[in-house]
Amino acid sequence: MASRLTDSQIDELRELLTDERERLLASGKADLEEAKAGGERSVGDDVDQSNEDGALALTARFRERDRRLLRKVDHALSRIEQGEYDLCELTGDPIGYERLKFRPVTTLSIAAKEEAERHESEYIE
Repeated sequence: MASRLTDSQIDELRELLTDERERLLASGKADLEEAKAGGERSVGDDVDQSNEDGALALTARFRERDRRLLRKVDHALSRIEQGEYDLCELTGDPIGYERLKFRPVTTLSIAAKEEAERHESEYIE
């Protein structure tokens, strides 16, 4: 079983999360500025229109992915402040530094994640 994180490990992971939060916010702001500047669609043939529509749909998916990640980052930062960041939300066991370093927004230990995936695959099959 993993042990609880040290203060320096928590500080390191908090910095990673804070940097990611700032990156996501800056990206969202840039997307908003680009959308404001884009305004009018150019006139073109059906292929041009289809390509533009596809690009807009892809951009929208990326924005939604970033919004979900920002919520996870904020949740992780909140868990740090509550002193629960390195504890699995399902089992209460320590998550472990290596797992949190690899995926700082995770809320589950490896064992809990594997169990959740097993249950999920039972419903799919």
